[in-house]
Amino acid sequence: MLGPALPRIPDGEVGRPWMGWFAPVITENPFLQRTDEEFRPHPGGYATYRYVLKPGVKAEEVIFSKLPHAQVAIESFGVFRELKKAGLVLPEAKFLWTMAHPIPVIRRYFPEELQPLIEHAFERALLGEVRKVVQTIPASELAIQWDCASAVFGTLERNEPSRFGRTKEEMYQPLAERLARFGRAVPADVDLLYHFCYGNSAGKHSIEPSTTRDAVIMANRVQDALGAERPIQLIHLPVPIDRDDDAYFAPLSELRLSPQCVMALGLVHLRDGLAGTRRRIAAAQRHLPSFAIATECGLSHLPRDQLLDVLALQAELAGVIK
Repeated sequence: MLGPALPRIPDGEVGRPWMGWFAPVITENPFLQRTDEEFRPHPGGYATYRYVLKPGVKAEEVIFSKLPHAQVAIESFGVFRELKKAGLVLPEAKFLWTMAHPIPVIRRYFPEELQPLIEHAFERALLGEVRKVVQTIPASELAIQWDCASAVFGTLERNEPSRFGRTKEEMYQPLAERLARFGRAVPADVDLLYHFCYGNSAGKHSIEPSTTRDAVIMANRVQDALGAERPIQLIHLPVPIDRDDDAYFAPLSELRLSPQCVMALGLVHLRDGLAGTRRRIAAAQRHLPSFAIATECGLSHLPRDQLLDVLALQAELAGVIK
C-alpha cells in the first residue's frame, strides 16, 4: 500500500514494545537486584521495578550482555532481502533498524542517583550491537534510527531539575551530546534517523509537547555536534491531534539542518481522518514548506483492526492511492 512512497521499511516490533526487548538484560543481570521502587512514565503508564547494584558490586564492574537486538535485526534483514527478490519490496528501499537510546532505558530501570554511574556500561552494550549490524548488513541497504523518548523530551518539557541540569537551557547541550554520540556510531554511508518522542505508555504521552521548540533546538544542536560530515537523514517529531495552531509549529522555521535532512511530522490521526490531518498539514506548511508525514508515534501502538485504515489514510495523503 505504501511501498512506492517508502525509502525505508522498518522490521516492526515483533509483538512487544521496544522497552520489552531490554527487560531481560536488566531483570536477569547477575550484577543487579530488584528493589520495591516502581516506575511509571505517567500515572496510567506501564509499571516496572527499579534495580540497584548487588552488595559488593561496583558500578564499573557491571556488564550488560546477551542483548538480542543485532541478531534479530540480521535475521529480519534476511527476510527483507527475500521480499526484495520476490518483488514485494522496491529494490532501492533500505532496511530500517530502530533502537532505543539508552537514556529512557536507564531512567526506567534505575534510581536517579545510579543512572549516571550505569549509563556508560549500557552505552557500550548498545554500541556493540551497532557494530555487529553494520559489519553484516550492507551500508547501501541500511538505515539506523535512534528513539529518543520522554526521558529526553518529557524532561525538557517539564523544565524541572534533573541529572542533566537545573533548567532546560542547561539541559539542551548535555542531552544533545548524548544523542550525537550515538549518531557518530552510525557510519557516514548508512542513513541516520532520530525519533523525538514524548513517550507512549498505554496509548498516552508521558506529557504533551507545548510547541515544537524543544525538538527544533535539539535537532539543531545534535546536527551541530555531529558536524557536516555526518548529516542526519530524517527526524520525526509528534503533533498532538488538537494542535493546528501557529504557536505549535512556528519554531520549525528556525531549523538549520543539512539539505539531506527531512523532517517527518507525526500529524496523521485516524480519529479525525483526512480533514483533520490536512488541517494540521496546512498549519505546519506555514512554517515548514516541505516535510514527510507520519503517525504521532509510529504504528506499533495501534490496535490491529485500525492498522490498514491508518496505512490507507497515509497512502491517500501521500498520493499513492486515490
